Amino acid sequence: MKIKKARALGFCFGVRRAIEVVERGAEEYGPIDSLGSIVHNPEVVKRLAARGVNVVNGLEHVRNATVAITAHGARPEVMQEATARGLRVVDATCPIVRKLQKMAQRLQADGFQVLIYGDEDHPEVRAVLASTNGDGFALQDPEAPLGIHRRKVALLSQTTKSEESFTVFVAKFMTKHIGRINELRVINTTCPETEERYQAARDLAKECDLLIVIGGRNSANTRKLTDTCIATGVETHQVEMAAEIDPAWLVGKDSVGVTAGASTPDESIDQVVQHLQELGNQRQGAVSERREGLPGVKFSFRSLMIRTDKGPQFIDITNEVASLAQESAIRNGFAIVFTRHTTAAIRINENEPLLLRDMEEFLRKVAPAHIYYNHNDFSRRTANMSDGEEPNGHSHCQQLLLGASEAIPIVDGQLLLGQWQRLFLVELDRGREREVVVQLMGE
Repeated sequence: MKIKKARALGFCFGVRRAIEVVERGAEEYGPIDSLGSIVHNPEVVKRLAARGVNVVNGLEHVRNATVAITAHGARPEVMQEATARGLRVVDATCPIVRKLQKMAQRLQADGFQVLIYGDEDHPEVRAVLASTNGDGFALQDPEAPLGIHRRKVALLSQTTKSEESFTVFVAKFMTKHIGRINELRVINTTCPETEERYQAARDLAKECDLLIVIGGRNSANTRKLTDTCIATGVETHQVEMAAEIDPAWLVGKDSVGVTAGASTPDESIDQVVQHLQELGNQRQGAVSERREGLPGVKFSFRSLMIRTDKGPQFIDITNEVASLAQESAIRNGFAIVFTRHTTAAIRINENEPLLLRDMEEFLRKVAPAHIYYNHNDFSRRTANMSDGEEPNGHSHCQQLLLGASEAIPIVDGQLLLGQWQRLFLVELDRGREREVVVQLMGE
């Protein structure tokens, strides 16, 4: 089972900055009362609490001398009241959110009625609307009846919305209401980092048959990211932590994609990836197993995921394959072992260090990396090119010498190898994660 991470996932700039600002404030000033969660992620909230950052629901619950404004911002009157109370304010408002607030305030001052595409109960939206002196409102249904009392209207977006959904909203809004408006100002205030995560998730879905989205259930951007993944048609599950992953989700899956909301910390992502690796049992786990064909004959298909270093490198996989053979309950038959890569090989040989070194030198001499190979002339290649490909013609030639598979008899449940023989995965290219498939058959 392959595990792939989206090219953009987890903490965005605004969230990472907010956490750093608040942690620095707690270190400098002591305990801090945060007016709401700094970010919508339970793991981050716990981590900050351990550093003296407590979450309160309003200024009336503040007990410490310092208060923090979350990444979502706060209403102007909250800032004013905190100052009037003599409280020290640590402002962790995301710069993009602050820009949205100032934009709404300026538009209102210029005579526009401000409409925010977003959730009216979201703290970011509430803070933005408060900056319009009551002359703005939020909506998510562009065709809903509106009490537009000005002929000048400005459309803005909650930063966590996607560009795609904002575009659809604007188009439907204009179709429904343009007859009542003389001047319409549309400003794209969606967060580019959030949009990047949505697009990265769409691209990831093209390469996977299962998507895991990591993030708090009360996080608006994570919910939207989950919806984006679901819309691709790929099976999708959202989790807050690794323990929530159901092993049943992985049955029959060859490639699992991992993405995460903008409020998800790096450690949560790492824990999920590690847990997926454990569930997949990369070195000994079964990807799939089926029994078919002749009565009494068992068939088993297993897979090993093995991390390699730069080649030539000989990696002894005898014990792993022997364990799979024993687990299959096949007493007499064959184990056919092959690699799914054209720059790695499978070979039976003696596991004697000096002999292996001789073989490595032999491969380098027979097919050295520095000479000309047609395969390495990228200017002439017209097919089978991949992004970031490095010259590796020598690796293909070396595999041609060694071979990509070996068939080993199984007798009385044991691999039938010579006294000194071992089974090797041979890395011939740059190091990476290699997949070795083990086909077991017999009685």
